[in-house]
Amino acid sequence: MNDLETHKKAQIDLAEKYNEQIAVNLPLAWNWDNRYVSSLPYMFGFATAVAALDGDVGDLVLDFACGSGWVSEWLNRLGFRTGAGDISPVLLSFVRRRLGCDSRIDLERFPVHLVDCDADRMPFKDETFDGIVCMNSLHHFSDYRVILKEMFRVLKKGGRASFSEPGRCHSQEPASKLEMETTGVLERDVVLSEIHAMAMETGFSDMTITPLMLPHALNYDYSEWQGFMKGRPRVTWKYLKTVRNSVDCSNAFFCLHKGGGQIDSRKPGILKAEIRQVEMPTVTSPGSPMTIALQVKNTGDTLWLSKVKVSGIVRLGIKLRSGIWNDREFWRASLPIDVAPGETVSISTTVYAPPTPGRYRFKLDMVCEGRTWFEQVGNKPVLVDVEVH
Repeated sequence: MNDLETHKKAQIDLAEKYNEQIAVNLPLAWNWDNRYVSSLPYMFGFATAVAALDGDVGDLVLDFACGSGWVSEWLNRLGFRTGAGDISPVLLSFVRRRLGCDSRIDLERFPVHLVDCDADRMPFKDETFDGIVCMNSLHHFSDYRVILKEMFRVLKKGGRASFSEPGRCHSQEPASKLEMETTGVLERDVVLSEIHAMAMETGFSDMTITPLMLPHALNYDYSEWQGFMKGRPRVTWKYLKTVRNSVDCSNAFFCLHKGGGQIDSRKPGILKAEIRQVEMPTVTSPGSPMTIALQVKNTGDTLWLSKVKVSGIVRLGIKLRSGIWNDREFWRASLPIDVAPGETVSISTTVYAPPTPGRYRFKLDMVCEGRTWFEQVGNKPVLVDVEVH
Protein backbone atom coordinates (compact mmCIF):
# COMPACT_ATOMS: atom_id res chain seq x y z
CA MET A 1 0.00 0.00 0.00
CA ASN A 2 1.52 3.36 -1.04
CA ASP A 3 1.41 6.53 1.07
CA LEU A 4 -1.66 7.85 -0.75
CA GLU A 5 -3.67 4.72 -0.05
CA THR A 6 -2.41 4.62 3.54
CA HIS A 7 -3.66 8.15 4.22
CA LYS A 8 -7.03 7.42 2.60
CA LYS A 9 -7.45 4.31 4.74
CA ALA A 10 -6.57 6.31 7.85
CA GLN A 11 -9.34 8.79 7.04
CA ILE A 12 -11.88 6.01 6.56
CA ASP A 13 -10.79 4.20 9.73
CA LEU A 14 -10.97 7.39 11.79
CA ALA A 15 -14.50 8.13 10.56
CA GLU A 16 -15.66 4.73 11.79
CA LYS A 17 -14.67 5.74 15.32
CA TYR A 18 -16.74 8.93 15.34
CA ASN A 19 -19.66 9.22 17.72
CA GLU A 20 -22.67 9.52 15.41
CA GLN A 21 -24.75 11.63 17.78
CA ILE A 22 -21.96 14.18 18.12
CA ALA A 23 -21.12 14.09 14.40
CA VAL A 24 -24.65 14.92 13.28
CA ASN A 25 -24.61 18.00 15.54
CA LEU A 26 -21.32 19.43 14.28
CA PRO A 27 -20.14 22.17 14.36
CA LEU A 28 -22.30 22.93 17.40
CA ALA A 29 -21.12 19.87 19.36
CA TRP A 30 -18.49 21.65 21.40
CA ASN A 31 -16.95 18.49 22.93
CA TRP A 32 -16.78 16.42 19.77
CA ASP A 33 -13.18 15.28 20.22
CA ASN A 34 -12.26 16.81 23.59
CA ARG A 35 -9.80 19.19 21.94
CA TYR A 36 -11.68 21.69 19.78
CA VAL A 37 -13.99 23.30 22.28
CA SER A 38 -15.31 26.24 20.25
CA SER A 39 -17.76 26.18 17.37
CA LEU A 40 -17.11 29.81 16.48
CA PRO A 41 -14.07 29.28 14.22
CA TYR A 42 -16.11 26.86 12.11
CA MET A 43 -19.00 29.30 11.80
CA PHE A 44 -16.66 32.16 10.97
CA GLY A 45 -14.80 30.10 8.38
CA PHE A 46 -18.04 28.95 6.78
CA ALA A 47 -19.41 32.49 6.51
CA THR A 48 -16.16 33.76 5.02
CA ALA A 49 -15.85 30.93 2.49
CA VAL A 50 -19.46 31.08 1.32
CA ALA A 51 -19.39 34.88 1.06
CA ALA A 52 -16.41 34.57 -1.28
CA LEU A 53 -18.49 32.41 -3.64
CA ASP A 54 -20.89 35.33 -4.08
CA GLY A 55 -23.46 32.84 -5.33
CA ASP A 56 -27.15 32.98 -6.10
CA VAL A 57 -30.05 31.03 -4.61
CA GLY A 58 -30.36 27.79 -6.55
CA ASP A 59 -26.67 27.57 -7.50
CA LEU A 60 -25.18 24.07 -7.41
CA VAL A 61 -22.29 23.98 -4.93
CA LEU A 62 -19.93 21.10 -4.16
CA ASP A 63 -19.27 20.48 -0.46
CA PHE A 64 -15.79 19.05 -1.00
CA ALA A 65 -14.85 16.22 1.39
CA CYS A 66 -18.10 16.86 3.22
CA GLY A 67 -17.44 14.82 6.36
CA SER A 68 -20.52 14.82 8.59
CA GLY A 69 -22.31 17.19 6.20
CA TRP A 70 -22.78 20.28 8.34
CA VAL A 71 -21.63 22.51 5.47
CA SER A 72 -24.14 20.84 3.14
CA GLU A 73 -26.91 21.38 5.69
CA TRP A 74 -26.11 25.06 6.06
CA LEU A 75 -25.74 25.54 2.30
CA ASN A 76 -29.23 24.06 1.95
CA ARG A 77 -30.62 26.55 4.45
CA LEU A 78 -29.04 29.36 2.45
CA GLY A 79 -30.83 28.19 -0.68
CA PHE A 80 -28.08 26.33 -2.52
CA ARG A 81 -28.38 22.98 -4.23
CA THR A 82 -25.52 20.83 -3.04
CA GLY A 83 -23.32 17.94 -4.05
CA ALA A 84 -21.79 16.30 -0.96
CA GLY A 85 -18.86 14.01 -1.64
CA ASP A 86 -16.74 12.00 0.77
CA ILE A 87 -14.62 8.85 0.76
CA SER A 88 -16.22 7.50 3.95
CA PRO A 89 -19.54 5.62 3.72
CA VAL A 90 -19.90 6.06 7.48
CA LEU A 91 -19.75 9.84 7.25
CA LEU A 92 -22.22 9.86 4.36
CA SER A 93 -24.62 7.88 6.54
CA PHE A 94 -24.26 10.62 9.15
CA VAL A 95 -25.10 13.21 6.49
CA ARG A 96 -28.30 11.32 5.63
CA ARG A 97 -29.30 11.27 9.26
CA ARG A 98 -28.65 14.96 9.90
CA LEU A 99 -30.54 16.00 6.78
CA GLY A 100 -33.57 14.13 8.08
CA CYS A 101 -33.48 15.66 11.55
CA ASP A 102 -34.92 19.08 10.80
CA SER A 103 -38.07 20.04 8.91
CA ARG A 104 -36.47 23.38 8.00
CA ILE A 105 -34.16 21.58 5.57
CA ASP A 106 -35.87 21.82 2.17
CA LEU A 107 -34.58 18.93 0.09
CA GLU A 108 -37.29 19.30 -2.53
CA ARG A 109 -36.32 22.81 -3.61
CA PHE A 110 -32.63 22.53 -2.75
CA PRO A 111 -31.59 18.88 -2.96
CA VAL A 112 -28.39 17.50 -1.47
CA HIS A 113 -26.84 14.78 -3.64
CA LEU A 114 -24.62 12.41 -1.64
CA VAL A 115 -21.72 10.81 -3.50
CA ASP A 116 -19.28 8.18 -2.20
CA CYS A 117 -16.09 9.11 -4.01
CA ASP A 118 -12.38 9.76 -3.99
CA ALA A 119 -11.61 13.46 -4.14
CA ASP A 120 -8.92 12.86 -6.75
CA ARG A 121 -11.36 11.02 -9.06
CA MET A 122 -14.75 12.65 -8.59
CA PRO A 123 -17.62 11.09 -10.58
CA PHE A 124 -18.98 14.38 -11.87
CA LYS A 125 -19.17 15.63 -15.43
CA ASP A 126 -17.01 18.51 -16.55
CA GLU A 127 -18.33 21.96 -15.59
CA THR A 128 -21.02 20.67 -13.21
CA PHE A 129 -20.79 23.09 -10.28
CA ASP A 130 -21.27 26.83 -9.91
CA GLY A 131 -19.02 26.82 -6.86
CA ILE A 132 -17.01 24.65 -4.48
CA VAL A 133 -16.62 25.02 -0.72
CA CYS A 134 -13.62 23.32 0.91
CA MET A 135 -13.76 23.62 4.68
CA ASN A 136 -10.59 22.44 6.42
CA SER A 137 -10.13 19.49 4.07
CA LEU A 138 -7.44 20.28 1.50
CA HIS A 139 -4.62 19.92 4.03
CA HIS A 140 -5.48 16.22 4.50
CA PHE A 141 -4.51 15.37 0.90
CA SER A 142 -1.03 14.39 -0.23
CA ASP A 143 -1.15 15.88 -3.74
CA TYR A 144 -2.69 19.35 -3.97
CA ARG A 145 -2.16 19.49 -7.74
CA VAL A 146 -4.43 16.50 -8.34
CA ILE A 147 -7.16 17.98 -6.16
CA LEU A 148 -6.98 21.40 -7.82
CA LYS A 149 -7.13 19.80 -11.28
CA GLU A 150 -10.30 17.92 -10.31
CA MET A 151 -11.85 21.05 -8.86
CA PHE A 152 -11.02 22.97 -12.02
CA ARG A 153 -12.56 20.24 -14.15
CA VAL A 154 -15.91 20.11 -12.35
CA LEU A 155 -16.28 23.90 -11.99
CA LYS A 156 -18.28 25.80 -14.56
CA LYS A 157 -16.62 28.66 -16.40
CA GLY A 158 -16.77 31.69 -14.17
CA GLY A 159 -17.09 29.47 -11.07
CA ARG A 160 -15.14 29.74 -7.84
CA ALA A 161 -13.56 27.31 -5.39
CA SER A 162 -13.51 28.80 -1.89
CA PHE A 163 -11.30 27.51 0.92
CA SER A 164 -10.98 27.84 4.67
CA GLU A 165 -7.68 26.16 5.59
CA PRO A 166 -4.86 26.33 8.13
CA GLY A 167 -1.64 28.00 7.05
CA ARG A 168 2.03 27.26 6.65
CA CYS A 169 2.58 26.24 10.30
CA HIS A 170 -0.16 23.63 10.55
CA SER A 171 1.91 20.45 10.39
CA GLN A 172 4.07 21.59 13.31
CA GLU A 173 1.19 22.30 15.67
CA PRO A 174 1.10 19.90 18.66
CA ALA A 175 -2.47 18.86 17.84
CA SER A 176 -1.48 18.07 14.25
CA LYS A 177 1.51 15.99 15.32
CA LEU A 178 -0.66 14.07 17.78
CA GLU A 179 -3.30 13.44 15.10
CA MET A 180 -0.74 12.05 12.66
CA GLU A 181 0.92 9.88 15.31
CA THR A 182 -2.29 8.40 16.71
CA THR A 183 -4.50 8.10 13.62
CA GLY A 184 -2.22 8.26 10.58
CA VAL A 185 -4.33 11.07 9.10
CA LEU A 186 -2.22 13.47 7.06
CA GLU A 187 -1.90 17.04 8.36
CA ARG A 188 -0.12 19.26 5.81
CA ASP A 189 0.81 22.91 5.62
CA VAL A 190 -1.11 25.20 3.27
CA VAL A 191 1.30 27.77 1.82
CA LEU A 192 -0.53 30.36 -0.25
CA SER A 193 2.35 31.06 -2.64
CA GLU A 194 2.53 27.35 -3.48
CA ILE A 195 -1.24 27.07 -3.89
CA HIS A 196 -1.20 30.08 -6.21
CA ALA A 197 1.52 28.59 -8.41
CA MET A 198 -0.29 25.25 -8.68
CA ALA A 199 -3.65 26.90 -9.33
CA MET A 200 -2.27 29.02 -12.17
CA GLU A 201 -0.61 25.91 -13.67
CA THR A 202 -3.94 24.12 -13.49
CA GLY A 203 -5.74 26.87 -15.40
CA PHE A 204 -7.40 29.00 -12.75
CA SER A 205 -7.43 32.63 -13.81
CA ASP A 206 -7.03 34.26 -10.41
CA MET A 207 -6.63 33.71 -6.69
CA THR A 208 -8.10 36.12 -4.16
CA ILE A 209 -7.31 36.15 -0.46
CA THR A 210 -9.64 37.40 2.28
CA PRO A 211 -7.33 38.84 4.95
CA LEU A 212 -9.33 38.14 8.08
CA MET A 213 -8.41 36.84 11.49
CA LEU A 214 -10.66 34.94 13.86
CA PRO A 215 -12.86 37.26 15.97
CA HIS A 216 -10.97 36.60 19.20
CA ALA A 217 -7.50 37.13 17.68
CA LEU A 218 -7.21 40.85 18.42
CA ASN A 219 -8.94 43.36 20.65
CA TYR A 220 -8.18 47.04 21.27
CA ASP A 221 -9.04 48.99 24.36
CA TYR A 222 -10.73 52.29 23.59
CA SER A 223 -7.57 54.40 23.68
CA GLU A 224 -5.83 52.00 21.28
CA TRP A 225 -8.85 52.11 19.01
CA GLN A 226 -8.68 55.89 18.91
CA GLY A 227 -5.03 55.59 17.93
CA PHE A 228 -5.88 53.11 15.21
CA MET A 229 -8.55 55.40 13.80
CA LYS A 230 -5.99 58.22 13.70
CA GLY A 231 -3.48 56.02 11.89
CA ARG A 232 -0.89 55.88 14.67
CA PRO A 233 1.92 53.56 13.53
CA ARG A 234 2.19 51.33 16.61
CA VAL A 235 -1.44 50.26 16.84
CA THR A 236 -1.84 50.15 13.05
CA TRP A 237 1.16 47.84 12.76
CA LYS A 238 -0.26 45.70 15.57
CA TYR A 239 -3.37 45.14 13.46
CA LEU A 240 -1.50 44.50 10.22
CA LYS A 241 0.94 42.10 11.87
CA THR A 242 -1.87 40.13 13.51
CA VAL A 243 -3.79 39.81 10.23
CA ARG A 244 -0.66 38.87 8.30
CA ASN A 245 0.38 36.20 10.78
CA SER A 246 -3.15 34.84 11.04
CA VAL A 247 -3.58 34.41 7.28
CA ASP A 248 -0.06 33.10 6.73
CA CYS A 249 0.20 30.73 9.67
CA SER A 250 -3.21 29.61 10.87
CA ASN A 251 -6.35 30.80 9.04
CA ALA A 252 -6.08 31.07 5.26
CA PHE A 253 -9.28 32.14 3.50
CA PHE A 254 -8.74 32.10 -0.26
CA CYS A 255 -10.72 31.65 -3.45
CA LEU A 256 -9.69 30.27 -6.85
CA HIS A 257 -11.47 31.70 -9.90
CA LYS A 258 -12.09 29.80 -13.12
CA GLY A 259 -12.19 32.27 -15.98
CA GLY A 260 -13.95 32.00 -19.30
CA GLY A 261 -17.39 33.15 -18.26
CA GLN A 262 -19.03 36.52 -18.74
CA ILE A 263 -17.15 39.27 -16.90
CA ASP A 264 -19.52 40.67 -14.31
CA SER A 265 -19.52 43.48 -11.80
CA ARG A 266 -18.24 41.32 -8.94
CA LYS A 267 -14.84 41.58 -10.65
CA PRO A 268 -15.41 44.11 -13.40
CA GLY A 269 -13.56 44.88 -16.58
CA ILE A 270 -14.54 48.15 -18.27
CA LEU A 271 -17.29 49.99 -16.38
CA LYS A 272 -18.90 52.50 -18.70
CA ALA A 273 -22.43 53.89 -18.96
CA GLU A 274 -24.45 56.32 -21.03
CA ILE A 275 -27.20 58.01 -18.99
CA ARG A 276 -29.82 59.67 -21.18
CA GLN A 277 -33.43 60.88 -21.41
CA VAL A 278 -33.33 62.18 -17.85
CA GLU A 279 -36.65 63.52 -16.59
CA MET A 280 -36.71 65.28 -13.21
CA PRO A 281 -37.97 68.59 -11.80
CA THR A 282 -35.57 71.52 -11.70
CA VAL A 283 -37.66 73.55 -9.24
CA THR A 284 -39.21 72.11 -6.09
CA SER A 285 -39.92 72.85 -2.43
CA PRO A 286 -37.97 71.64 0.62
CA GLY A 287 -38.60 67.98 1.46
CA SER A 288 -40.92 67.42 -1.51
CA PRO A 289 -40.88 64.11 -3.40
CA MET A 290 -39.07 64.22 -6.74
CA THR A 291 -39.49 61.51 -9.37
CA ILE A 292 -36.40 60.87 -11.46
CA ALA A 293 -36.75 58.79 -14.63
CA LEU A 294 -33.98 57.96 -17.06
CA GLN A 295 -32.47 55.38 -19.36
CA VAL A 296 -28.99 53.98 -18.98
CA LYS A 297 -27.02 51.98 -21.53
CA ASN A 298 -24.20 49.61 -20.60
CA THR A 299 -21.41 50.71 -22.95
CA GLY A 300 -18.64 48.72 -21.24
CA ASP A 301 -17.71 45.03 -21.37
CA THR A 302 -19.04 43.99 -17.95
CA LEU A 303 -22.39 42.43 -17.02
CA TRP A 304 -24.05 44.65 -14.41
CA LEU A 305 -25.55 42.51 -11.65
CA SER A 306 -28.76 43.79 -10.10
CA LYS A 307 -29.41 41.26 -7.34
CA VAL A 308 -28.18 41.58 -3.81
CA LYS A 309 -24.63 40.28 -3.52
CA VAL A 310 -21.89 40.61 -0.95
CA SER A 311 -20.49 43.29 -3.24
CA GLY A 312 -20.45 44.09 -6.93
CA ILE A 313 -24.05 45.02 -7.76
CA VAL A 314 -24.51 48.07 -9.97
CA ARG A 315 -26.98 50.82 -9.06
CA LEU A 316 -27.81 54.36 -10.02
CA GLY A 317 -26.12 56.68 -7.56
CA ILE A 318 -26.95 60.32 -6.89
CA LYS A 319 -24.65 62.84 -5.24
CA LEU A 320 -25.52 66.38 -4.12
CA ARG A 321 -23.42 69.49 -4.36
CA SER A 322 -24.26 72.80 -2.71
CA GLY A 323 -22.53 75.61 -0.87
CA ILE A 324 -22.37 73.38 2.21
CA TRP A 325 -21.97 69.90 0.75
CA ASN A 326 -19.45 68.82 -1.84
CA ASP A 327 -20.63 65.71 -3.71
CA ARG A 328 -22.39 64.23 -0.71
CA GLU A 329 -23.82 60.78 -1.40
CA PHE A 330 -27.57 61.21 -1.48
CA TRP A 331 -29.47 58.31 -3.04
CA ARG A 332 -29.28 54.85 -4.63
CA ALA A 333 -31.71 53.22 -7.06
CA SER A 334 -31.54 49.56 -8.02
CA LEU A 335 -31.53 48.17 -11.53
CA PRO A 336 -34.70 46.21 -12.35
CA ILE A 337 -32.69 43.45 -14.09
CA ASP A 338 -29.10 42.46 -14.87
CA VAL A 339 -27.80 44.56 -17.76
CA ALA A 340 -25.46 43.01 -20.32
CA PRO A 341 -23.02 45.04 -22.43
CA GLY A 342 -24.93 46.92 -25.14
CA GLU A 343 -28.28 46.70 -23.36
CA THR A 344 -30.39 49.64 -22.16
CA VAL A 345 -32.65 49.70 -19.11
CA SER A 346 -35.13 52.25 -17.72
CA ILE A 347 -34.92 53.39 -14.10
CA SER A 348 -37.49 55.36 -12.15
CA THR A 349 -37.04 56.36 -8.53
CA THR A 350 -38.51 58.86 -6.08
CA VAL A 351 -36.26 60.95 -3.86
CA TYR A 352 -36.99 63.79 -1.46
CA ALA A 353 -35.62 67.27 -1.99
CA PRO A 354 -33.16 68.60 0.58
CA PRO A 355 -34.91 70.21 3.58
CA THR A 356 -32.94 73.45 3.28
CA PRO A 357 -33.73 75.97 0.53
CA GLY A 358 -30.95 76.63 -1.94
CA ARG A 359 -29.48 75.75 -5.28
CA TYR A 360 -28.31 72.16 -5.60
CA ARG A 361 -26.47 70.26 -8.28
CA PHE A 362 -27.59 66.64 -8.63
CA LYS A 363 -24.87 64.37 -10.02
CA LEU A 364 -26.27 61.18 -11.58
CA ASP A 365 -23.78 58.36 -12.00
CA MET A 366 -23.64 54.58 -11.85
CA VAL A 367 -21.90 52.90 -8.93
CA CYS A 368 -20.48 49.39 -8.65
CA GLU A 369 -21.04 48.76 -4.95
CA GLY A 370 -17.93 47.89 -3.02
CA ARG A 371 -15.79 48.73 -6.05
CA THR A 372 -16.09 52.21 -7.57
CA TRP A 373 -18.24 55.01 -8.90
CA PHE A 374 -18.15 54.99 -12.69
CA GLU A 375 -16.90 58.60 -12.71
CA GLN A 376 -13.76 57.44 -10.91
CA VAL A 377 -12.88 55.20 -13.87
CA GLY A 378 -13.51 57.80 -16.56
CA ASN A 379 -17.28 57.85 -17.03
CA LYS A 380 -19.06 61.18 -17.47
CA PRO A 381 -21.94 61.72 -15.00
CA VAL A 382 -25.08 63.75 -15.74
CA LEU A 383 -25.43 67.04 -13.85
CA VAL A 384 -28.84 68.60 -13.12
CA ASP A 385 -29.28 71.89 -11.24
CA VAL A 386 -32.32 72.05 -8.96
CA GLU A 387 -33.70 75.12 -7.18
CA VAL A 388 -35.25 74.34 -3.79
CA HIS A 389 -37.38 77.17 -2.35
